Amino acid sequence: MDLLFEGSGNSNVVNTFYNVITSYKLALVCNLIFHMQLSRKGGSLCAAFALYGCKAKRYNTGTFGMRVSEDIKRIRFNGAENRVGMIYDILRALGRQNINVLNIEVNPPDIFFKVEWPDHITWSHFVRCLRSEISDLGQIAEVDIMEYEKKEKALDIIGENISEGILVIDQRHNITYASKKARNLLGLTASQHPPNLSSLMQSRKLEPLLPLDEDRDNVEVTITWQGKSTRVVTSIRTITNEEGTPSGALVILRELDDVRQLIQSVSAPTLVDFHDIVGKSQVLGNAINLAKAVAPTNMSVMLRGESGTGKELFARAIHKNSARKDGPFIAVNCAAIPDSLLESEFFGYDRGAFTGASAGGKQGLFELATHGTLFLDEVGDLSPPLQAKIVRAIQEQRIRRIGGRHEVQIDVRIISATNKDLESMIAEGTFREDLFYRLNVIPIWIPPLRHRKEDIPLLAEHFVRSLAGELGKPDLRLTESAMEKLVFHNWPGNVRELQNVILRAAVLANDKIEPAQILIEEPAPQADVTSPGFVRQEGLAHYNTSCLHEAQGPVTQDKPVQLPAGVPVNLPELIDEIQTYYLAQAARQYSSSRKIAKALGISHTTVINKMKQLIR
Repeated sequence: MDLLFEGSGNSNVVNTFYNVITSYKLALVCNLIFHMQLSRKGGSLCAAFALYGCKAKRYNTGTFGMRVSEDIKRIRFNGAENRVGMIYDILRALGRQNINVLNIEVNPPDIFFKVEWPDHITWSHFVRCLRSEISDLGQIAEVDIMEYEKKEKALDIIGENISEGILVIDQRHNITYASKKARNLLGLTASQHPPNLSSLMQSRKLEPLLPLDEDRDNVEVTITWQGKSTRVVTSIRTITNEEGTPSGALVILRELDDVRQLIQSVSAPTLVDFHDIVGKSQVLGNAINLAKAVAPTNMSVMLRGESGTGKELFARAIHKNSARKDGPFIAVNCAAIPDSLLESEFFGYDRGAFTGASAGGKQGLFELATHGTLFLDEVGDLSPPLQAKIVRAIQEQRIRRIGGRHEVQIDVRIISATNKDLESMIAEGTFREDLFYRLNVIPIWIPPLRHRKEDIPLLAEHFVRSLAGELGKPDLRLTESAMEKLVFHNWPGNVRELQNVILRAAVLANDKIEPAQILIEEPAPQADVTSPGFVRQEGLAHYNTSCLHEAQGPVTQDKPVQLPAGVPVNLPELIDEIQTYYLAQAARQYSSSRKIAKALGISHTTVINKMKQLIR
């Protein structure tokens, strides 16, 4: 027999062992050879039986040592009396017929033998001989496969197809099993007998060396072989016997790119497409068309515009329409990270880099975004020292972790966003000119909401539809007068402010959102903004007077227009001045376009159109 361990007549060792290896990450630990001494009181059956592992033949046959031949038979003895010496009697009877025993498996009430079958013995003769020698033997039958072979086949399939690399080592750090993925990572062939893991770590330049004497999780290791460096995340589980004595270890290897893909598949943010951006205005359409054109390229894009205009939506849409759409999209608000943590967040650190550093090190944002897109929001808030490092990272596509000795290759597309005047910051010396030109390859300006008033009704209806289901108000809608109030507001907070106003109104309303529920916080008045002829009013009046003032300049209340005494005159300009004056006067007294229209003897649609013309 090849490999033996002594035990009782119960084969729970095999079953328990199989249950362990087919759970979580301890797959394939069956390839360790266990030697256990079990005993039972009262003179019950004590026998020798074998679990045939892969240690002897794994790397020669490509299987778990199974021998497939017409000269091999697997025999089951069923219903044999559970008595001391039964297996010994069967072995002695087989020996008298010159039958070589390869393996024995005991699973009461069955006893299995795997034997080499001589050509000169017939099955009927074999059965007669055994029954003549062992009267209480029970049923004798030939079977196709033994239980341990079924489990070995299942484990072989697992080992060849599992995405993680699995190494099983003994107490001397000899590798007793290596899965297909592990062999690929370590440069081993299926026919090659694996070396000692300690020597393998030296030849493959593993950094840092793996600690094999204790359980560890997520230790990052670099494997260098034939000029190629591969970063892997390793976990180690020590294997002990029932007495707690260490008998080996299980090493799990996960390629870092696979880990990134797993993180991306589990925690990937919802990406939007260009058709998800609400609006039909020409200025917004121009920005979307430019973004669509640049999305398939690998160029850096800078999104510029006021806060709340939807710059991150554009960034996500660009990523989704790029060749990197299957990679990660990592968004970071540069203004939200303390200066003391910026470098470690962007570039990561190796273990022991500083007090309190994670034992396994940490990947930075550049590494996490590899093969994907890194979105730098509020890029104008980066500190000058970090700006210099980011310039080099973008240019070289390499980074060095804090405390690290080696550079890490990255593959990242940068999309940045800001609401600051970076040109002025460059002149002041607070933003690096070289970083600006690295990021500002394709600038895209996102228009503020006040420059695309025709999009306000679309956005408002979109937000109302979304909130109707969320708040359990399926009939929720905006009244016409409420919509007018939204259209006439200047929206300094842009789309984000509009969304918040709609949310407040939806909570307060039942089914109809009325103007009273449109709670708009007006900015504090400024003395140099409004002339005597444009006194600020609440709601619509404020919008009208301020917008008319911006468009036409201040006029006096007593003499709004100075009419010329004769011709020639610029009649269109004179009519515009008169319209501006009386629209402003009406806006001071009335809070809706319908009341303004009635006072001026025109339709409310004409009022709205005139207002739009005056603010363009």
